[in-house]
Amino acid sequence: MPLLPGETRDRDTYHSGLGFFFDEPARAVRRWADSTQVSAENWYRSLRVPTEWNAGVAGVPEAMVRVVEGGGPLIPCETDWEDPVVWRVLLAGIAATASNIYHRGDPLKRCPATVLLIVGNLCAFTHRLRLYAWGLNPARVLEGGQVYRLLTAPFVHADITHLSSNMASVLHSGYVLEPTRGAYGLLGESVAAAVASGALSVALAAAQHRLLGDASSYVRFSVGFSSVAFALRVVASHQETETRQVVAPRMWNQWMQFGCWLEMTAAHLLVPASDLLGHLCGITVGLLRWHLPRMWPEIARALQGGGPRIVG
Repeated sequence: MPLLPGETRDRDTYHSGLGFFFDEPARAVRRWADSTQVSAENWYRSLRVPTEWNAGVAGVPEAMVRVVEGGGPLIPCETDWEDPVVWRVLLAGIAATASNIYHRGDPLKRCPATVLLIVGNLCAFTHRLRLYAWGLNPARVLEGGQVYRLLTAPFVHADITHLSSNMASVLHSGYVLEPTRGAYGLLGESVAAAVASGALSVALAAAQHRLLGDASSYVRFSVGFSSVAFALRVVASHQETETRQVVAPRMWNQWMQFGCWLEMTAAHLLVPASDLLGHLCGITVGLLRWHLPRMWPEIARALQGGGPRIVG
């Protein structure tokens, strides 16, 4: 059968000799991503709801048990572009990003690892994922052994406003931290902050469930880079305050370290459904990261029975 204009046969298609080096690895990565997604969802469906939930523990409603057994919604959600809150958050993120780039320079030169973190979040945002397969859930982590959620949940975002606000905060922190810590240092601190803030959130939710009988946080799924962004923001604000006090002391410089609390308050005023526990855990991890290394010499001296250090 003759070919129409513009048509070609498969055997007539030209294949470059370099395709072997690029096409096959790309297909392998694609197969691995698809199989990982399917395996995670199948693993989730095969999990058994803990027996104590079925025993009627106080604080776990039956409706929540049915939700946990379901397939879960796909995220990111569809964006309601007619909602003024969406535009308010987006414009605030764009303004903060533009201000940082204008005053601090090209991010590809000043903080390339931070740009890599942002690109990773953007790549994850382009795929619609199952909330119940990837989100952080204390019950699944403790009773299902799904520790991987501590690292997958930060890279999943609910919508475009969630992503833009987090990435604007990460970019600001990267400008401050990466020049002093290096690219690998910033990436390492980000991973450590994700694991530490997630573990702290899981521990607090479990304590709330066991001690107070309130399982609202224990069975809740949370996503987003917010806890890591807040941890980095705390460290960055303290470092910036310390630097400015040395270079150009000003009375208002000492208040910069409390900016994270204002940012968290604004986030909850704009989005009341945001994860307050996760944000507080991120701030706590940032405070510990900044103060513990400075307090540790005194703590170690006190544990060893030594007296106070004599200065001067």
